[in-house]
Amino acid sequence: MWAGILHSADIFLDEGDVVSELIQGAKQVIPASIFPSIRPVICGGDTNDEHGISDDPEESAAYILKGRVKIVEILKAAGFGEPHACWSDLGQTAALVADLKNLVVYVEHDGKEVERWPIVQDLEPLTFKATSKKPRRRGRSS
Repeated sequence: MWAGILHSADIFLDEGDVVSELIQGAKQVIPASIFPSIRPVICGGDTNDEHGISDDPEESAAYILKGRVKIVEILKAAGFGEPHACWSDLGQTAALVADLKNLVVYVEHDGKEVERWPIVQDLEPLTFKATSKKPRRRGRSS
C-alpha cells in the first residue's frame, strides 16, 4: 500500500519540486496499470486572505482558484484518475483524515466531516514467476 500527503500554500511555486517528488514517489511504488484507477483526494483552497498578505484580496482569491484548477490538471496529467475535490469555503479550515482501521479517507471543514471515500484495496496480489532452473553448485563437477 502507498499513501502520500502534501500541503502546498502555492501550487504554482511547489509544482516543480514538492508536487513532482510526490508523484515520482508514487510512480516508483504503484504499478502503471493501476495509476488511472487512483483518485487522489484534494481539499482546502480557502480564498480568505486572513493575514492580509495580498494587497488585492480579489486578485489573491482568483490566484487560489487558478491553483485549484492547476493541481487537478497536474494530477490528471501524471496519470491519476479524476481527483475527489472538496474545496473549502471562504474562511473554512480543512483537515484530511486517513482512517486506516476503517479504510476510509474523509475531509472535515471546521471539525465536521463533509465528505468520505473508501480506501480501495481490491487489487489482485502481485505474482512472481518461479524459474524451473535448478541452482548451480560452484566448484563441483557432476
